[in-house]
Amino acid sequence: MTRRSTAWLVAVLLVPASLLVAPLVAQRGGGGGGAGGGTPLPTNRLGILTMALTLSDEQKKSVKTVLDAEYKAAQPLRDALVKSRLALGLALQNQKAAAEIEDATKRYAEQSSAMAQAETKALVKVLKVLTDEQRANQAVMRWAVSMSRGMLADKKWDTSPDHRPY
Repeated sequence: MTRRSTAWLVAVLLVPASLLVAPLVAQRGGGGGGAGGGTPLPTNRLGILTMALTLSDEQKKSVKTVLDAEYKAAQPLRDALVKSRLALGLALQNQKAAAEIEDATKRYAEQSSAMAQAETKALVKVLKVLTDEQRANQAVMRWAVSMSRGMLADKKWDTSPDHRPY
């Protein structure tokens, strides 16, 4: 792994994690979970969004409804993304002609772009649920954008956001 990719990986993983943990550590009475007896940190997207954005119960319900609907609507995109990734992998593995590999790369890039667009549109719908005060926290907004990548491409949107399936 190169120095640059290591630095990028650290930034992608540690910055969002520190944004989530810092408020919990700063609270009186201990931190966020573990043997200290505090509240355990959430491990799924809805739990993380609820904690980071301090969603009310009504907002949490609205966010879940939006993301359930967007996930269902993204099924054709998920199918096309899997097919294009497979086609690219087979073209590379079978050492096809450069033009065929380039065509497979282009189709995969198109599907990845379509999925990113669907995820961005879903995030916009989620952000509409928030109050002005919640949207004012720019650090959390940047983190939410980062965390939303991959949420509609995975087996279920409410999984742990620890990987990017495309």
